[in-house]
Amino acid sequence: MNLLEKEKIVEKLFARFYEQYPDLERFGENGKKRTKEDINYHFQYMETAYSLLNKKVFRDYIIWLSDVLESRGVGKQLLYINLEWIAEELRVLDETEEIRFFLEILSEGMELIKSSKQEE
Repeated sequence: MNLLEKEKIVEKLFARFYEQYPDLERFGENGKKRTKEDINYHFQYMETAYSLLNKKVFRDYIIWLSDVLESRGVGKQLLYINLEWIAEELRVLDETEEIRFFLEILSEGMELIKSSKQEE
């Protein structure tokens, strides 16, 4: 996946979050900055996992991030939605080994979030 494709997806998802969740505006400019950073972090961990061919890197990131979000009272639902939206965007790109890997780890990440919600 090239940088331009990634940047387009980040911008699209950022806009989608604020369209579908207008209450996020209450966090102001700092919240907007953090939202964009978070989407980029998801990609960074996906890319690291792929470069190492180690799905555990992304899995551990999702577990850690879920815990952080819960501790801040944000909840995991927005994380789940973010991963789901990234997967939607990747499915329309040309299928490569990298994209297949990303889709696998995104699916596993979403399953982790769903199973941890059921345990609560």
